[in-house]
Amino acid sequence: MRVHAASVESVNLGEGRHRAAWGSITERTVIHLTMTDELGERAVGEAAPLAGYTEDSLEKTRESLERVLSSDGGLLGASVERPEDIVRLLAKLDLTPAAAHAIDQALLSLLARRAKRSISSLLAPNPRSAIASHALIHDLDGARRAIARGVTALKIKLGLRAWNEELQWVETLRRELGPEVAIR
Repeated sequence: MRVHAASVESVNLGEGRHRAAWGSITERTVIHLTMTDELGERAVGEAAPLAGYTEDSLEKTRESLERVLSSDGGLLGASVERPEDIVRLLAKLDLTPAAAHAIDQALLSLLARRAKRSISSLLAPNPRSAIASHALIHDLDGARRAIARGVTALKIKLGLRAWNEELQWVETLRRELGPEVAIR
């Protein structure tokens, strides 16, 4: 497979209250990298650096992607037949971590589509057929609603309150929900 074309687009995920342990993000923008192979198959990879949290920025990531998409940047025309080829290509390109992720994601998607297989089957001889999904919860009622929907793992954000309150929150969840539910 050869990378025939690619484009970069900033995508605003909209205003909202995206919570992190250290605070709230009121607006979130990511970069979508769309790649096309020589047969016209397309795949998208996402770069989502977060200022103050990751080592790269949206601007540096965009610059990194645009550089490798130039005519002599090393990505356009690159030949990729196996996941190992992606690893070697990424090592040559000198990318920000988020840019490398977007390229990796798009190339793996293209390889999987060509092979008519899942990405996981390209990466492991006997991949799991399914993995547990988690739900982000903020309170006990939200946890109960998630469990009622069949969710078996709950994600909680810590670092928002005093330590003794956090400990009490986790202990309450465990006591009320039982040991069968995973808490992350």
